[in-house]
Amino acid sequence: MADISTFNHEADERVAAKHAVSIAEENWRSLCTQYASTFVAAERRSSDIQSALKELLQEIHCNTKPSVRRVGRALDPNYGEGDDDDEEEDSDQGSSSDVEDDDNS
Repeated sequence: MADISTFNHEADERVAAKHAVSIAEENWRSLCTQYASTFVAAERRSSDIQSALKELLQEIHCNTKPSVRRVGRALDPNYGEGDDDDEEEDSDQGSSSDVEDDDNS
């Protein structure tokens, strides 16, 4: 008889566990439904913030790259005047030095 009572006890625990799982799932679904709009809003804000940060990083990179390149060339002892990759910057620098030469004449 001890085996039968143990079997009933284990069966009762299994039934109780299944019941607890089903209640937990029901509560989970209810919470998800209740707060779905909050989850969606948080996801949208997160996406908007991530997009804004990517734009800011790109803008910072674009605005600082020429300065970083100039400083890098200024610090490079092996840099020669003809070694410039940025023709646009050279033409701007060349035209400003030409104007200074004309003013000094």
